[in-house]
Parts: sequence; C-alpha cells; structure tokens
Amino acid sequence: MKNDMLIQIIKDNFQKLSNKNKRFSKRSYAPKIGLSSGALTDFLSGKRGISQKKAKEVLDKLGYSEAEQVNILKFNPLVHNKVTRSFKKIEKEAFDTLLSWEHLAILSLTKTTGFNSSPEWIAKKLSLEIEIIEQALVNLETHKLIKREGTQFTVTAEDVETFDHIPSDAIKKSHRQDFEIHKKNLEDISVELRDMSSITLAFDVKKIDMVKSAIRLFQEQIAEIAETSDATEVYKLSVYLGPLSKLA
Repeated sequence: MKNDMLIQIIKDNFQKLSNKNKRFSKRSYAPKIGLSSGALTDFLSGKRGISQKKAKEVLDKLGYSEAEQVNILKFNPLVHNKVTRSFKKIEKEAFDTLLSWEHLAILSLTKTTGFNSSPEWIAKKLSLEIEIIEQALVNLETHKLIKREGTQFTVTAEDVETFDHIPSDAIKKSHRQDFEIHKKNLEDISVELRDMSSITLAFDVKKIDMVKSAIRLFQEQIAEIAETSDATEVYKLSVYLGPLSKLA
C-alpha cells in the first residue's frame, strides 16, 4: 500500500521532532513508529509500500484514533502515479535572506518556456527593479541555489522548502508579502486567471497536525498538475488556515 497522506504525516512528524534536536535522524525515528530504517526510507521515497496493518500500527504510535486512521487510510490522492519531488531544505540562517518572494519566483521562472537568465528580462517578467533582481541572484548564488557561468546561471536546486513549526520573523514577513501579493492580484488580475475560495467550519484543534499534512500534500499535488514543460508563468499558491473564534 502506498498512501500519500500517511507519507506526508510521517514526514511532518519527523520534521517536527528533528527541529527540536538537530542530531535526530531517520534511523533513530524509524523504531519509534515501528519500522526499520530501510523500510522507512523506501516508504517515504515511494519505492516500497506497507501493509494496511502496518500503516495502522504506525498511526497508533503517532497517536491517531481509529476514526482518524480510517480517514487517512482511505485518502485518495488527487494525482495518480505521482512523481516524488526532491526538495533542498533552506537552512535556518538563510531565512532572512531568501524568504523575500522574488528568490523563489526566480527559481520557478527558470522552469518556464522562453526563460532568459538576464537580470533585465527577469526584472521585466516579475515587474521588479533590476537592482532587486541583481541582489536576489547574488543571494541565490551565495546559498548555492544557483551557479553562475558568465552571464548565464544554472539552477542547482529547483524545489526548495523551509523548516516547519519554527516561529520566525522572516517567515512572518514572507507571509505578509503573500497577503499583499494576493491583495494586489485581487484587483489587477481577472478572475479567469486566479482563484480565491474559503470555507468556514467548526474545528477540532487536536486535528491541526493532520490538517497541515493534508494541506502540504495538496500543495504538492497542485504542483504536479501545473508544472508542465509548457508552463509560461509563475504563480503563488498560498493556503491560510486560522481561527475566527477566541481560542480557549
């Protein structure tokens, strides 16, 4: 059995623990959820499935109830035959430098048809001053996300991600930028070329980690659909989940 929801839950749980202890490894983590180190590595990479019985044992050890386990194990991915994406982790010390939106936008822009690596072209495409783009390219090179070759550059890590579960002023600043970007698009971009939707619901806060895992998986699934060889633009998908009522 290969269950993308379970994979995402395990990844998020491991990341949460490893954020607290930098020495914590998958080898140490595997026995805690009832798997061998090799089985865990192969399952997370999609090379090997696990039985329904073993999946329930893993979820038991992670503290999920019977009802929650049923929902997780019946979860059907939006995308079938999903290709496992390889991510380069942005180190904590790079947060303040790289979390301004233009850095990841440049990396995504390199995947579009007709891409031109000149700062002038990138600046025009992203509607930014050329000085901002030139500094962003310096930052990306400093943190080894691109490699300069004369006037050209190559990307060394197309897909990057940040650490979760860590309060950071830089991350908060990045999220505020997201709000401003979507606010501007709401006014400037026709509804045919964007989407905004929401749902208001009663929420069991004990399920927050499970919901976050589902959101992470949803984001990867959207990327699998949208990132084709015919991509011409760079979009930003942001999912915000937060309380309307006063937390007890």
